[in-house]
Amino acid sequence: MDTLHLTRRKWVVGFGLALVATAACIAEPSASDFISGRIVKIDHEAGKITLQHDAIPYLHLRAGTTTFRFVEAKWLIGRRDGDRVRFQADRFDLSLRMTALIYVPS
Repeated sequence: MDTLHLTRRKWVVGFGLALVATAACIAEPSASDFISGRIVKIDHEAGKITLQHDAIPYLHLRAGTTTFRFVEAKWLIGRRDGDRVRFQADRFDLSLRMTALIYVPS
């Protein structure tokens, strides 16, 4: 094989590896991504909200129903059980916290 052929081959392999690495980074959700969910229950007194949600891989949660503490009560003004929402969540001091909430009109 000539040198030009080897150089092209290295470039193609390197480019392919870069695409795979980029796709893996894009596919992995992070704490700044919004998760689709539905409100199951809001407990204002305890500062908790129960959400039925899609999988949250960065928190190691499968799709299901989880109770989160909420940071801002104002996000829940006018919200009720059954509302579709998109939310952000993270883990602080070993507890799950909803860090943002957006209402999704039906």
